[in-house]
Amino acid sequence: MPDAPTPAAVLPDDGATARRGLAGRHLAPRGVAAIALVAAVTTAVSGCGDDSTADASTSTIAPSDMSRIAAGNTPRSSSTDPSTSLRSAASSAPATSRSASVAPSAPGTTSKASAATVVIPDAAKAHTRDGAKTFVKFYWETLDVLAAKPQPDALRYLSQPECATCQLQITGLSDLLREGAHIETNQRRLDHWAVRADSVDDSVVVTFRQSDRGNFKVGADGSRKQFAPNNLGVAARADWTAGGWRIGAAGADKS
Repeated sequence: MPDAPTPAAVLPDDGATARRGLAGRHLAPRGVAAIALVAAVTTAVSGCGDDSTADASTSTIAPSDMSRIAAGNTPRSSSTDPSTSLRSAASSAPATSRSASVAPSAPGTTSKASAATVVIPDAAKAHTRDGAKTFVKFYWETLDVLAAKPQPDALRYLSQPECATCQLQITGLSDLLREGAHIETNQRRLDHWAVRADSVDDSVVVTFRQSDRGNFKVGADGSRKQFAPNNLGVAARADWTAGGWRIGAAGADKS
């Protein structure tokens, strides 16, 4: 597959607004035809009810969410973070790998218990730009794990409640769990990772490319539905909170 332009090129910043201050920055690319969801689990659920040829990846998110990605917002207080009660359980577990690690919940446990099993890699806990980039990578790798075995609260633990895209992903996981369905990824790739130079210490914008050859939704009865291939330029903002990095906003555009 030929390489697409790097996300930094796909999602340019408006220099004029950047010079006027962080509050004026945005990541809205020029000439964008559609805003796409940024995870297979979200596209699968958004495509329910459509025929197998429908491009579920083009379900829209609010353009205002895209414009907030690089807003440089003040980090949220712990009182607004729904994961407060789960931080100690997740952060105290040893983590030596950068790969997503989500342990399955035991039968009969509450959904919140699944969030406590998310093991954030040590490298993704560093209060640095590299730490933020590693956390965003971990979040998207975790999406694949959760799509295969849906655990909505695990994703809720890693995101801010005001992240519209994250909420759509959580809803998608909840729908999969209710249906007894899951997602099988098909040659999914995450590459071209970069940190936007105009990020700030507590609000880091990470850009990357997400592509696949058409993921499958597998129903409880074993039925399989394939979705259209994706090639997306993605931007995600990692916000530093009392509990470490959390995804504060995310959006994507078709490459």
